[in-house]
Amino acid sequence: MKNIMLAFLLFTSNLSFGASQSNESILPLNTINSYRCIYRELSWQPPHILEYGKKSFNFKSGARSPFLPADLRNPVCHDASRYGEYDSPLFPRLEERQSFVLWDNGCSLCGDRDLNGVVDLNDEVTREYQSRTGQNTQVELFFLFDWEELPKEARPQQSNKTLLGVVMLPFVSSFNQSHCPTIKDYYRNNPIYQIVGDLVGIDTEGLWMAQSELQVSTRGEFLVDNLLIREGELKKVWFYFERGIHVRPDRMTSASKTIHFYYPFDFNDPYTRKPNQMMYTIRHPAEVGINTGINIGLIPPDKRFACIPKL
Repeated sequence: MKNIMLAFLLFTSNLSFGASQSNESILPLNTINSYRCIYRELSWQPPHILEYGKKSFNFKSGARSPFLPADLRNPVCHDASRYGEYDSPLFPRLEERQSFVLWDNGCSLCGDRDLNGVVDLNDEVTREYQSRTGQNTQVELFFLFDWEELPKEARPQQSNKTLLGVVMLPFVSSFNQSHCPTIKDYYRNNPIYQIVGDLVGIDTEGLWMAQSELQVSTRGEFLVDNLLIREGELKKVWFYFERGIHVRPDRMTSASKTIHFYYPFDFNDPYTRKPNQMMYTIRHPAEVGINTGINIGLIPPDKRFACIPKL
């Protein structure tokens, strides 16, 4: 049986469709928060604390904030100057913010009730696609997505990841351009777009990963931050550097140039690096050995690795 993965080369069909025009989500949504932890050098002769790096983590909004064991002093993920050295679930996370939205994995179609190894949403898409086209094709479009919710030091014997929700594969055109569908696409004469529209019903946007510059301590310890960023924010701050100037990418150069941004974001002045900012570079998780659980096939040219509900 043929399997449709990443490259939904946008074929045409004269089949009817029934996508909603309301831009209201049919599947339940969940907001994902991000926060950062500070990595420090601790010395007692003489006593001092030196910060040398930061890493980003994510958790579901409304869930209990991840917190560190009482005996762990490095890294620190809360405001130690205000609350003291020891963490607590009562304390807000450092630089906590709402970052993006996913489909909630608690929905009735977001599990694997028939135990066939495929998210039930994909079974629904496959059945509908075969019914509309008569093609014996297995469609695998939706995936459960997990990510680090707290530092590895907090769970040295267990995974530090948590299930955040459900994401969708990007679409790639015959011109090798990646895309996340919107309501307008659901009304094209294309069975896959139509079926996705019937299930999703809202605009989607891309999700990217970016890596920070190398952060190194005076003792030679180093770390790299992996930051998740949605399309709506990325396109306000992204650039490539050419001939000594910051250049805003377009559709073509975003797929052919090395894309950067400064973080924390300054949307009013994105191309001037501030003292508190690091430079990040867009990377596809698969390029740097990170397993997202998403069966990607080919890497999209602009390195987006998923489509998510538009915030």
